[in-house]
Amino acid sequence: MLGGMCLLGISVSLIFVPLLSEIIESVMEKEGCDENPSLNDKASAMFNAAYATGCIVAPIIGGALNSSYGFRNTCDVMAFASATIAIIYFVLVIIPGLCQKKKESRKTMETEKLDASVIDRSESNELVKPMLN
Repeated sequence: MLGGMCLLGISVSLIFVPLLSEIIESVMEKEGCDENPSLNDKASAMFNAAYATGCIVAPIIGGALNSSYGFRNTCDVMAFASATIAIIYFVLVIIPGLCQKKKESRKTMETEKLDASVIDRSESNELVKPMLN
């Protein structure tokens, strides 16, 4: 039990500490705005509201499931719910994000190639101009 509590404490700190800064960075990136105290306050408020809602609702749902189905089945339901949410998150957020990064890197590579060919043409034109005169 002590080992599980230690593992829980370490894992929660590794999740929650960087989470707020990730929220702020993603909002800044998506909205195209600079960091300001108002943005930090709103992100912190939304994060704490969601966390508090989970702290209020989760024991109620867990207690109702435990009373109806027993502890073992309640743990199974929560595990399947967590796995389902992880799969949905992966499909709706991670995969589109990876596809978007691939598209952006392709566009960047195409732009660099186009810029390089334009520079090569302008250099060759500069070499030909003195010969034509």
